[in-house]
Amino acid sequence: MTCHDRKIEVRVLRGSCADDETCPAITDIGDPAVLYFVGEPTGPGTFRLPASFAPELPAVDGWVHLRGALCSDQALTAAHAGRVADHERLYQVPLHQIPDALRVAVSTDDDRS
Repeated sequence: MTCHDRKIEVRVLRGSCADDETCPAITDIGDPAVLYFVGEPTGPGTFRLPASFAPELPAVDGWVHLRGALCSDQALTAAHAGRVADHERLYQVPLHQIPDALRVAVSTDDDRS
């Protein structure tokens, strides 16, 4: 099976794409250990989200900063393509790295809490 054969169901836990300027999102593809974030890169392995998007977390100058691995899986990035603006990237974040307040706020699955 190639990556083009793999169907990926993306469930948006938080976020919407009203325009191309600001389109943060937190998504789930069914992996019990990982969530995906659409955010603006701030350095190697770090990204930021607007403070209003993640009010559960402390912000600095209107931004919440998180750590995550830049997603390089072509099928996953293609599945998220409509949600990622030019200045944003898709990050893969293990559940144990997501601050508890945010993880609990966006999780509806009892296995994630």
